[in-house]
Amino acid sequence: MTSREFVWGYAIRREWPDGSHDLFGFASDARVAQRRLGRDQDYWRGGPVRPVAVYVVAASAADVDGHPVDGCRRPGCPNVPEHSRCPDSPDRGQR
Repeated sequence: MTSREFVWGYAIRREWPDGSHDLFGFASDARVAQRRLGRDQDYWRGGPVRPVAVYVVAASAADVDGHPVDGCRRPGCPNVPEHSRCPDSPDRGQR
């Protein structure tokens, strides 16, 4: 049996205007994570409250499982978009 600590894949990170974030939707396949990203962006697009950015990040299953669900502010959470090496990338929040 493999520990979830060592299972790596992708997750969705949602940034909020107050500086908090959500990390959810672990997937071992990047295509699955991209589909989930698209659905999440579609959901929030028409609402009165919207995230500042939503993007795919590389994360372990343990990171996602143990992540707070009520808006995290920990700086050590996975925060680099899967398609970029730099967290300050101009592509941040884009598909």
